[in-house]
Amino acid sequence: MIIRKYIYDNLSRVERLYSNSQDQKETLLFAKLYIIELCGWIEDTFDDLFYRCLKKNTKEINNEKYLKELIKGNYGFSYEQHFRKILMIIIGCLNFERIEKRIKLDKKEKFRLALNRLEEKRNIEAHSYLKQIRNIDAPSVANELFEDICTGLREYYRQLKKLRIL
Repeated sequence: MIIRKYIYDNLSRVERLYSNSQDQKETLLFAKLYIIELCGWIEDTFDDLFYRCLKKNTKEINNEKYLKELIKGNYGFSYEQHFRKILMIIIGCLNFERIEKRIKLDKKEKFRLALNRLEEKRNIEAHSYLKQIRNIDAPSVANELFEDICTGLREYYRQLKKLRIL
């Protein structure tokens, strides 16, 4: 299940702080926090999905250990490198192909593009600090990406359930 209540509550709070801020630097810090918080949720959600697939489909203890280490070492959330690759290793290429065939191309593309765009933004914000005023997207921009990501995650989850992989 893709649960967004907790992250939604956190993001709503940060967005309120952003909107109510009178200080330019503070506003940028809240925008940065919004991106970092959202991306933490995405990584946790990926891990949860991967562990659920692992638990249901892996019988060999050595394979389970190997896959748990693979998930633990998966830092990031780009579509190809961090989602598709890991999920394909866990459930197998054939199962992954079945899932992708069942997902409408526009949903998959929006999901892929939103993940990759948000990861670029997160990488900038996570590896820098605000020594001077600069451009950071407003929370509303990241929120649009969040909606596409939630839609995509729910669709993958639904297809995993249909194929009894979850």
